[in-house]
Amino acid sequence: MYDFIEGVETTGKIRVVRGNELEITGGIRVIHTPSHTLGSLTVLVDTVKGLAAITGFCVINENFDPPPVIKTLEMEVLAPGIHVNADEAYDQVLRVRDLADIILPLHEPSFASIDTIG
Repeated sequence: MYDFIEGVETTGKIRVVRGNELEITGGIRVIHTPSHTLGSLTVLVDTVKGLAAITGFCVINENFDPPPVIKTLEMEVLAPGIHVNADEAYDQVLRVRDLADIILPLHEPSFASIDTIG
């Protein structure tokens, strides 16, 4: 496995993200969203329907729109179940929710049964 990673590195296909954001190409950028790991990134894509966020941390739709019983506990979102820092993970879910028009959670199970996400 590591041979593959080293091979990709030597071809120049990996770009190191320094700071909190990096534009990949016009309309596509990544932002640093540490939560599941310290290096988690979320991909942001400008679309005709608005800004889409492909989360780089382990969440599902329910993290961004929790059930009413959770909201009565004054929690707007749910932090990922596996995280480095619970408070920071919670803040990253809020940040992505407030930033994007379209959210594509990395581990959303409903995506497994559809052909396209639109």
